[in-house]
Amino acid sequence: MKIQLTPVESSQITAIGHDAETNTLAIQFKPGYRTPDKPGAIYHYANFTAEDFARFMAAESKGKHFGGFIKCFPVKYPYVRQPDAHLYGDHFRTSVSKAVQEFATAPVAAVGRVEEQKPVTPETPQ
Repeated sequence: MKIQLTPVESSQITAIGHDAETNTLAIQFKPGYRTPDKPGAIYHYANFTAEDFARFMAAESKGKHFGGFIKCFPVKYPYVRQPDAHLYGDHFRTSVSKAVQEFATAPVAAVGRVEEQKPVTPETPQ
């Protein structure tokens, strides 16, 4: 899935975009210090509504908003790093994004079972 990115003023984030049809947020971060000549990594976050995106766009600090309202909620907004297009091509990126959407909407039982917890009781001295 290719999401149109809009450049933003931020020391951490280069651009953000949103796909309202799939409720997917796309964030392109600034390049790392080891690869300053390459584009920064792009991540897709699932379950991100148009209202969430409007608040993000309106935030005075994109980095603080990301850290306080998105990054700290990985269960609410599961994410996946998008492969670098110049290495893998758009087909691979699309299939990975599709997998994230399927994971985000899968019933809990399909994702993993939670074993029944048995109460822990102290042993009675003999």
